[in-house]
Amino acid sequence: MDAIVELVRSAPVSSSQQTSAMLSKLNELLGKGGKKAAGAVERMLQEGVLSPAQGHAAACAELLAHRIAHGGPLTGEFVDAARLVLSGLPARDVALVGRAVTTISRQLTKLLLQAGGNATIRGIKPLKDVLNAITAACPSVVTSVHTDLLLLTLKSHAYDLLGDAAFLSSSSACASLSRVDPAVWPIETVDYLQCFYYLGMHHSALQHFEQAAEAFQLVLSAPNAGAVSAVQIEAYKKLVLVNLLANGEAPSLNQRLSAPILLRYIDTLAAPYSDLAKAYRKCVSGSGSGGAGSAHAELTHLVEAHAETFLQDRNLGLVKQILNELPKKQITRLTQTYITCSMDDVAAHMAVAAPLAAAQQPAAPAVAAAKAERKVFDMICAGEVHARLDASARMVHFLDDPEEYDDGACIARLDGRIQEITALNAALAERERELQVAPAYLMRVMRGGGGGGAGPAGNDAMDMAMARGLSLHDADVQSFGGAQFAEDDDLQRAMQQSLMDQ
Repeated sequence: MDAIVELVRSAPVSSSQQTSAMLSKLNELLGKGGKKAAGAVERMLQEGVLSPAQGHAAACAELLAHRIAHGGPLTGEFVDAARLVLSGLPARDVALVGRAVTTISRQLTKLLLQAGGNATIRGIKPLKDVLNAITAACPSVVTSVHTDLLLLTLKSHAYDLLGDAAFLSSSSACASLSRVDPAVWPIETVDYLQCFYYLGMHHSALQHFEQAAEAFQLVLSAPNAGAVSAVQIEAYKKLVLVNLLANGEAPSLNQRLSAPILLRYIDTLAAPYSDLAKAYRKCVSGSGSGGAGSAHAELTHLVEAHAETFLQDRNLGLVKQILNELPKKQITRLTQTYITCSMDDVAAHMAVAAPLAAAQQPAAPAVAAAKAERKVFDMICAGEVHARLDASARMVHFLDDPEEYDDGACIARLDGRIQEITALNAALAERERELQVAPAYLMRVMRGGGGGGAGPAGNDAMDMAMARGLSLHDADVQSFGGAQFAEDDDLQRAMQQSLMDQ
């Protein structure tokens, strides 16, 4: 213990190179000490010998990770020390202790979830602090720390505490989290899937349904090893619901970016949700044989029949929101067809009955028209539809969008989106350049492999990774479900030389 303390206290930490050298010596001492060193670390935690506030954050991270790796009971001192270490790590050192941070974050999250209650809130600030450091050092990289932080936030329902998180500063999940590179930060496939699944749930809770749909779509586009992940199935179920809430349409999976096995079985594995989307589309378009009333009755009956399934999946709240928002979608669709419409016609085209209600008697025409008028009035006040009500004639006049796109706020929003798209385009081009010279990809090309999803799982992984801009290096293919490629140095040099000659 004395040797470890002396090393950490005497080592200068003015640069990342000096920190790296100190960490190398520290890991050597810990490796020699084994379980004895773990006991020494426990005593240091109890005595407060090393403090992250004194510039020892990186060393403390390695010590805590060593303590976790060698088992034993983790006391309250560990939780306090973990919170201090994660909050005190500077951006210049965080990449040097990536594996240690991953281990500490996962263990801290596990302990807080086991404690239950309000204990989960204690992990949000330290994980958010270390993620801000990670974002500054490794922009756009997906890590397991994202997964842990989002999970604690969902468990504690403290969504407002993530308002200033760096990785949520962008309006697009693709722009803020676009790289997977275990060489930069260690991550497993399940962490990637859960990260975007929890991110979608986070946006759903905040009623940001477009961002939620984008996050769930990223879960479905992840390469796999010929098997559908349970996370992907749950993500598809929620994608159907948030897509209906966002734009009233059922999601369409990209044939190029989704695994063939997922496309083949997803409708069977999530049949109630596919049926819900079909019934919803009929209800909005009024394409049922009996008009809007018949389509709404079919939708309500379907929801009641599968209510237990939706409840078990914890999606019943989203389903109820869909039914509540249905009249708005129907009115919005009328604006695409009519310029002027009577309230009786509006009521005939929309469902005004209460959702999940038992069989009811149809409302009187005057009552239905009054409900329709109130709904249109609320939508006008909320800016969801542009119209003018004529109370004396009981008519509604739909107007064009008054937005001229010439004010400063609108220009700033457009400029921000343009910058995000430009950054994504540059990242995609960089990933494509890296992939074109990756030995694994070159070997596949030399073997005559084509594109598409009909090839082996490893080919699908590389194809989808290139299309999505994810950085999958030759050492990372296995962790994302691809097959390991045999590597021959002479063959690789020959292929690279051939590529340069071309």
